[in-house]
Amino acid sequence: FRALQLLRSWLLNPEHAQLLKAKEAYAVLLVERLGSLRYCHAIEFSQSYYRGDVYDFVAELSTST
Repeated sequence: FRALQLLRSWLLNPEHAQLLKAKEAYAVLLVERLGSLRYCHAIEFSQSYYRGDVYDFVAELSTST
């Protein structure tokens, strides 16, 4: 399994602003993730929107030996 994750700033459209209880064009963190199997078969795609005033970002990275 392999995943590629992209984090970027994004401006909310009216629909997302309503869902997040924020103003339209409010800047948020957009996280896009594409997961695939060993031979490039995509099995997951997600988009998550995070308001800058109500989230924490924690990442744990490790390797197998």
